[in-house]
Amino acid sequence: MESALSPKLQRLTNIRIRLDKSHRHGTQFGSTLQNGGRTGPVTKTGRKLVAILAMLCMVAVTATGGRADDPSSLAPTEFESAPSANLQGSADVLSVAVPRQGEHVFAALYDGSVIVLDRTTRKPIRIVKCHDGPVSDLEVSNPGDLLATAGHDGTVKTWRLPSFEAVATMSGHTGPIVSLAISPDGHTIASCGYDKTVRIWSVGEAIERGALTGHAATVRAVAFSPDGTILASTGDDRIVRLWSVADLHEIGTRSGHVGRIRDVAFSPDGKTLATAGEDGAVQLWSVADAAAAPKAFTHNAMIWSVTFSPRGSLLAFGDSEGMIYVRDLETGRIASTLEGHSDAVTSMRFAADSQTLFSSSYDGAINSWRAKQTPHPAFATIDIDAGKVWAMAVSPDSSRIAVGGQRGFFRILDLATGKQIAELHGSHPATVDCLEYSRDGQSIATGSWRNNEVIVWRAVDEATQKSFKAEGHVRAIAFSPDGKKIAAGCEDKLLFIWNMESGELISKVNAHALPVYDVSFSPDGQTIATCSGNWAEAKPGDIKLWNADSLAEIARLEGHEVAIRSAVFSPDGNRLASVSEDGVLKVWDVASKSQQAVLRNSCGARSLDWSPDGKLLAAGLNDGTTNVWDPESGMVIRRFGGSDDTFSVRFVADGSVLCGVGGEAKVILWDTSDLTGNGAAGRVVESVRSWKRGEP
Repeated sequence: MESALSPKLQRLTNIRIRLDKSHRHGTQFGSTLQNGGRTGPVTKTGRKLVAILAMLCMVAVTATGGRADDPSSLAPTEFESAPSANLQGSADVLSVAVPRQGEHVFAALYDGSVIVLDRTTRKPIRIVKCHDGPVSDLEVSNPGDLLATAGHDGTVKTWRLPSFEAVATMSGHTGPIVSLAISPDGHTIASCGYDKTVRIWSVGEAIERGALTGHAATVRAVAFSPDGTILASTGDDRIVRLWSVADLHEIGTRSGHVGRIRDVAFSPDGKTLATAGEDGAVQLWSVADAAAAPKAFTHNAMIWSVTFSPRGSLLAFGDSEGMIYVRDLETGRIASTLEGHSDAVTSMRFAADSQTLFSSSYDGAINSWRAKQTPHPAFATIDIDAGKVWAMAVSPDSSRIAVGGQRGFFRILDLATGKQIAELHGSHPATVDCLEYSRDGQSIATGSWRNNEVIVWRAVDEATQKSFKAEGHVRAIAFSPDGKKIAAGCEDKLLFIWNMESGELISKVNAHALPVYDVSFSPDGQTIATCSGNWAEAKPGDIKLWNADSLAEIARLEGHEVAIRSAVFSPDGNRLASVSEDGVLKVWDVASKSQQAVLRNSCGARSLDWSPDGKLLAAGLNDGTTNVWDPESGMVIRRFGGSDDTFSVRFVADGSVLCGVGGEAKVILWDTSDLTGNGAAGRVVESVRSWKRGEP
């Protein structure tokens, strides 16, 4: 069933590979393009003319489906005009599936295979032979544990993920299947094809629940409403039929296209249905009101595929010439024209955070397009005249920020006034690279990866309290919640634990095979998490959980492919978040030691912090921006800018401000009061607003 990757595919890394198209027109499925597609090659000038005509000819449309994006959240409207990644397999690509969460993208190939791509690197990692004949469509269930495929062999098959174990084969169609859809609850599959029927399958029992008849020609597309109660089907008879999923009866029709309908999609709120026609029209239909005329816009090429963004504010459609257009439904304008395919765009899917659009084509390419992002600016900055800031910590009561950096400077800032209140001398000779407050706010620890000393200072008067000698350059430090222990992770791969009161070394362990980049105590003080890596080498780091008393290893968490820069417990201690040099952010369940979510930043990341309520995750990125993630939905809800790099990010105690430093002579403050629910009531954000206004 599974074939080894060819040397050619093994070498693929964000490059273009031409697919064999010699057999594209050998079946009924491909004959439409041959007979009804373009009549000759289209030049780049011609493509630009197509884009201009599309904008001139379009009828003004307002969004009838999907809520308007919250202005406080990250809502992309424009995408990069060149694909961020462009990969090929060994045959025409008929469909692409992008799970809500997970590490992979799946594509259906004409040669009967499914290719699995790494979502971050876009590298093909697996090819599985699934059908005797072209795989016409595929979809992943919402939990992400089941893949359904449909083929020209007339079968629907299900596969367990990630093992790709075959679960069931369902037969009933009397001709090639063109499309399928999985219901939102994952219990039902709908399929359609050349036999003019729509068939409904029970996933659990792997049996046919019923066949829906009424279409007079090939049925090319099916889609479930977001609540799973309605199924839409359409195809060559130019009719959209709506069906009750509960009793499998037809509940309405929509008609208006003058050419075959290629695709159908529900808006995320379920109020609008979009259809893509070979007549060059995209039509938006009211689901509730059958008498309402569709809102339409026209195009001078056949439309083959259509999809809404997860929030419903964008509509992407692809044509027979390989062009993709992203329409902003709030403004009614074409926000992006994407040129990268050279043949019909067979399918498109947005990632859950709306930041990436994946597309497939008869040209054999699987493209990914990144959103153009405009980060929110800094709310306020505090200039540091001593030099570049490498490390930062916020006091537990959020009254102070400790910063350190080049030439070993170490200063204390007052968040209530934005002023420096203390400068500590005699710290580290080279740089201060890590800082940490004790949980009671009485002590501050500093460390440097350029020497082997940890210094603890009294927060009340900034006097030296104690110093601890490690055996390697110090990368990370952490106090136990009760303040009785201090831990340090070192460049020489060791983990040290000292007694704060006596200054004695409690334990030393060879923690990792690579340098230790971060160390963190769980909120109850029972567990220590460490992570490892080497930014100069492309070697996978790992995470280890340790018993805080015995330093016995509890678990090893693997999955990151490069160095892991940060690992942080959630405020309730039930989850652990980690981020690596390639920008991959993972959320782990501490009890089961299993991976809960995989979130992908646009570039490498150095730091992480949970919001005080544990609902949000801030990730400081190497490009100077900071993403604030909702790990439950897998979406970036805010992106901040204002730095050249982001070495450290920390929320204040009430969540109303996010602080960041990035190797510049300043501390950056971002207003997060609207994200964390504190609004104007956030004490810290109000203090910052006051000193920004010059008030006492």
